[in-house]
Amino acid sequence: MTAKASLCLALLKGKTISLKDCFKVHSISNPAREIPRMIERPFGVEVKREHKTGKSKFGTPVSWTDYSLPFTEENKPGIKEMIGYVNKNFQIKK
Repeated sequence: MTAKASLCLALLKGKTISLKDCFKVHSISNPAREIPRMIERPFGVEVKREHKTGKSKFGTPVSWTDYSLPFTEENKPGIKEMIGYVNKNFQIKK
């Protein structure tokens, strides 16, 4: 499976993608750059961005963005393309 197919599959399953998840699960280090490049432009969908803030375990302020795919009428054609892409590029490693 490619990193692009992995991202598509996670978004299609309704998962929220964070920076940590993107790096550990999908092997992508910069979702702010890669989600528009790999998902939004090729498939014509709009990914929802939710900006979050909090504190680190050391008490310093931190911020991050969570990404999710809304299942709207506008995204419907792109979602169909994403499903086709995942079906074509999904391979289970033995």
